[in-house]
Amino acid sequence: MPYTSVIVRDVALLCFPPEDVVFASFVRRSFEAATSDDTTLLQEELRTIYPRAVVRARDALASLAGVAWYVYRDGRYSPFGPGPPWWEEPTAARIVIDDAGRYLDANTAALELFGVRLDELVASRAGDFAPPNFSAAVPWILQLLRDTGELHSTSILRPRGDKPDEAVEYHVVKDGDGPGRHVSAIRRVAPDEDGSPAAAPSQPPESSGPSERSEPSG
Repeated sequence: MPYTSVIVRDVALLCFPPEDVVFASFVRRSFEAATSDDTTLLQEELRTIYPRAVVRARDALASLAGVAWYVYRDGRYSPFGPGPPWWEEPTAARIVIDDAGRYLDANTAALELFGVRLDELVASRAGDFAPPNFSAAVPWILQLLRDTGELHSTSILRPRGDKPDEAVEYHVVKDGDGPGRHVSAIRRVAPDEDGSPAAAPSQPPESSGPSERSEPSG
């Protein structure tokens, strides 16, 4: 099962899904800032942005050497499998931001999702519609975008007005609307029926063999 491997204090954090460099970077930064090596504490920190995150220590017999934790963004089974690129659909909600995270433009679908008018949106910055932990992470997330050219992750949207928080998936392309104008497509994520995160095993299937990736920058 592919994962992104992040090494902190001799603990290998095996992050799923492997393509989400924002999640892997948040895992690394959260664990570096932690006061103790505790799976529960890391899971609680991750859930401020990723409500279905699950952290489990790998069974000792599954490891030849060292300590490893499985870190799942979406519980054991992610609903974000391969499929058509929804962000290319003409009806997708889209916003445009600059290198500093200022909102530059948005279509009607995005304005409805955010619960604002265009003039209210362009007076805001990336992170103003998110939990505090995500807002604080915006500078290094934008640096990740500059480094990689594309980001695909999930988060919590806090619309204006009386609208409740929304679980969302987003896909950002560097310079998608011209130099220095980055396009982010956003869509709602349907919650689990019971509202709880999926359970994760102590050891995921290894039949196809793990595929480690290097630690993301940021």
